[in-house]
Order: sequence, then C-alpha cells, then structure tokens
Amino acid sequence: MANRLRAPQIGRCANCGEACPSHRVCPHCGRYKGRQVLTVEPKK
Repeated sequence: MANRLRAPQIGRCANCGEACPSHRVCPHCGRYKGRQVLTVEPKK
C-alpha cells in the first residue's frame, strides 16, 4: 500500500482564481503566497 499513486493536489490561485498545483507558483499569473515570483507574459 505504500507504493500506490496519488492524484495531484489542485487548488485555486488566490490572486487570479485559476486552477494550479498546491504549493507551487501559479503558471497563469506568476504569484505564490501573495508575492510576485515570476514574470508571466500573455500568450499570443
């Protein structure tokens, strides 16, 4: 039982509301815990 696979934890970004993995930088807005961590350019 210790080697079973688990589904990834998906939450909502507090800034933009998009779905993103828990405890990771939001790939849509680049924020983590209220701080701007990455500069994300809009898709063309």
